[in-house]
Amino acid sequence: MPNHPDSRIILSGAIFLMTLMILFPAGSGAQADGAADRLRRRLEAPEGSHALVVGDEPLICRESLGRFYQSRGYELAWSRNHILSTQIDSLLALVETADREGLAPEDYHFTQAQKLRERSNRSAALEQNKIPDSALVDLDLLLTDSFLLLGTHFLSGRLDPESIDPEWAANRRGGDLPAILEKALASEDVAEVLRGLLPQQPGYIRLRALLQDLRNQRDRGGWPHVSGSGKLQVGDSGRRVDDLAMRLRDPAQSSPSAGNWENGSVFDEALAARVRRFQQQNGLEADGVVGPATLAALNISIEDRITQVTVNLERWRWLLQDLGSQYIIVNIADQRLQAFREGRPVLDSAIIVGREQRRTPVFSGKLTYLVFRPFWEVPPTLAVQDKLPELRKNPQRIVDLGFQVFRGWGEGEQEVNPLTVDWNRVSAVSFPYRLRQKPGPQNAMGNVKFMFPNKHNVYLHDTSARELFNRTNRTFSSGCIRVQRPAELAAIVLSDQPQWTREAIQEAMNADRDQTVRLKTPWSVHLEYWTAWVDPDGVVQFRSDVYGRDARVTASLAQPPPTSP
Repeated sequence: MPNHPDSRIILSGAIFLMTLMILFPAGSGAQADGAADRLRRRLEAPEGSHALVVGDEPLICRESLGRFYQSRGYELAWSRNHILSTQIDSLLALVETADREGLAPEDYHFTQAQKLRERSNRSAALEQNKIPDSALVDLDLLLTDSFLLLGTHFLSGRLDPESIDPEWAANRRGGDLPAILEKALASEDVAEVLRGLLPQQPGYIRLRALLQDLRNQRDRGGWPHVSGSGKLQVGDSGRRVDDLAMRLRDPAQSSPSAGNWENGSVFDEALAARVRRFQQQNGLEADGVVGPATLAALNISIEDRITQVTVNLERWRWLLQDLGSQYIIVNIADQRLQAFREGRPVLDSAIIVGREQRRTPVFSGKLTYLVFRPFWEVPPTLAVQDKLPELRKNPQRIVDLGFQVFRGWGEGEQEVNPLTVDWNRVSAVSFPYRLRQKPGPQNAMGNVKFMFPNKHNVYLHDTSARELFNRTNRTFSSGCIRVQRPAELAAIVLSDQPQWTREAIQEAMNADRDQTVRLKTPWSVHLEYWTAWVDPDGVVQFRSDVYGRDARVTASLAQPPPTSP
């Protein structure tokens, strides 16, 4: 090679470039300060470093955030080449409407995300589409957390019901939210993907519409208070009757929808009909008389009704989307049962549920068999709490009711004559006996029980105390559900077994021995607790919170969403 000055310059330049490559390898230096590396360092920062706080808002879905970004090599999701994605507008528009579902937009970083987006847009305008990496990372984290959190709440509820109520065993829907977000970004319609996570049952959709109707009515001034405290009935007149007529008017009309009431008019039959309809919609005795319970329901504020609807929307989000092709819904608060086949109701029956001290729990199970003319094996807790005091007082009474006393099970089982035991010396702490009631007219299970095995020992069954079905409030059991129409229910669940005609069922219910019958196809059983709903005919229904469960949900919904690990 000739010894030329240009050659020396080229050689020197090559050596310099090689030195730079050794000192600053690819992926470091300026690129290491890029958005992806900033994002990775934020997510890998130790707990308590405030790396996952944007402004003053902590990010909630931390574990899901890490999985989402790690799977995509820490590439930003909501911008490319410093240009913001149009998907941001779609997401924020949906977040802004989260209140339609009874949720608060601010729980999903709505205001903070809007501010960061507007600030980024200003930076892009001033610096020729150059948005600072730090701002891009903040906005990306905030938007991703918003999607993951809102998606989780749409899919399975904002609250974990089991953390606020030990008697609530939810079988909630679930999903891989990071994967759902990737799908949403690829679909270019994140809002539509998110909306698809909401419950699709008609009951949820109708209740959501009621929430908006109540808010609209509130914005028009709500409903009036019915003054005073005494009873109102047909023939009464005066200011309180005027209040009542105004309270029961159709909110879509400017005047009461039944009757034509002027100031000082009389409580007539038309108004009594409106009162009865209101009572039916609130689970009250429909006698057309405004007594203390009806007056109290009339004067529940519209804000409290809005809260009640919000609570029940949350409960819908705890429920599986697919209830089964044939299923039974028990609404504990309504004290009614409905059976459905292929989405159509095939039975509606009054029920009796647990009293306050022995509340019926919420859970789902599979009805797999029923027993005609059953024995009643008394649960140990009830044997100690209910029957031991009776045995101490009058053991003959227990015998007369058909109870037997045993020690042990199987081959070691020994029947004990209760009249030979000094029950005052029997310990409630280590009760050594088991009690069983024979089939018969006094058996607590009645003539048939429907078995869906569960840890609560709660079942559907007939009852010997049928007069209690005449009561409006039917919270009398020890937790099980007593069914007013057990023969009809048996016929429905056995309808795919032709030998079980209604006559055969009645014969089995009156036989002198117990008989177990297994179902060919199990029925799903869902014990639920709804205090507000809209029925398929569009009639709004409210019920008293007999167990105080609404208050727990209301208090928990008022708290910020908990941060995941």
